[in-house]
Amino acid sequence: MGFGSMKKSNDQKLSEIIREFADQKPYKNKLFHKKVEVAWMELFGDLTKGYLEKLKIQNKILSVYLKSPSLRIELEMNKKLILSNINKKLAPDQLEDIKFR
Repeated sequence: MGFGSMKKSNDQKLSEIIREFADQKPYKNKLFHKKVEVAWMELFGDLTKGYLEKLKIQNKILSVYLKSPSLRIELEMNKKLILSNINKKLAPDQLEDIKFR
């Protein structure tokens, strides 16, 4: 057995262990939250910079807390498009709704 074949075997085992670890509910939820945060920042980070207080996810519903009422209204008017764009980045995981607060 050469070094190259041993490395491939170890990589496969490690990836299986990581996948099993990530599929555990507490870690799966944390990973999903992080994916949502990253997607939001990539898509809307510049727009909401200075106005975003926090993002909260519960039961696949993203709550976006903003300091600006006018920005909140503008985002609410574009809610379907925003949800669609975020879900494209999250695939196969999906959000069901967004609430602006």
